[in-house]
Amino acid sequence: MSNILDEIKDEIQQEKIQNFWKENGTFLVVGVILVIAIVGGRSWWMAHEISRDSDRTAALVSALNTNALDTHVEEAEGAHATIAGLMAAGTMDPADAVARYEQIAENGEDIYADMARLMAVGIKAEHHLETPQALIEELEPLTTGGAYQASALELKAFLQADQGLYEEAISSLNEIQDLPAAASFEGRTSILKQYYETRMREDG
Repeated sequence: MSNILDEIKDEIQQEKIQNFWKENGTFLVVGVILVIAIVGGRSWWMAHEISRDSDRTAALVSALNTNALDTHVEEAEGAHATIAGLMAAGTMDPADAVARYEQIAENGEDIYADMARLMAVGIKAEHHLETPQALIEELEPLTTGGAYQASALELKAFLQADQGLYEEAISSLNEIQDLPAAASFEGRTSILKQYYETRMREDG
């Protein structure tokens, strides 16, 4: 008796499966095909992106080796154009370099824009193109956060010391100690602080 019941249950179960497949089989097959297509398309797109970036990087290196960075800036796209612009600025005279960096700071992605802004202030400080106080004000947004905060604080300290504001310069250097990048700046900030402290005593 139990065997007959088991057979009936099996037949009912099989019939349910067959009916379910008849009703939903097409949708299941289409769904699987879509998943395969999406995964395959994503893989193709990633490979395409890697290949495209590789080609762009090769073109950038070629432009660097042939001293054709200025031309490449006009031809390149995206981050590669920005990087080419940063590299080209390093070969220019101070005024032109500042103009190029400020253009990138205005139009580039955040991380490149901040780098360009820092470089522009550094060149203007080195060649005395603006007053130290004006450069400190220009630098201020970079000293409150971001990837180049420590470098910005170090440059701010230099500009403060250039005005004889050694105590403020030491305070700026002390701010670096609490940043994740502190270890990379430790030796240099220590030497600068000792120098500024010496100058304070001499001027005292």
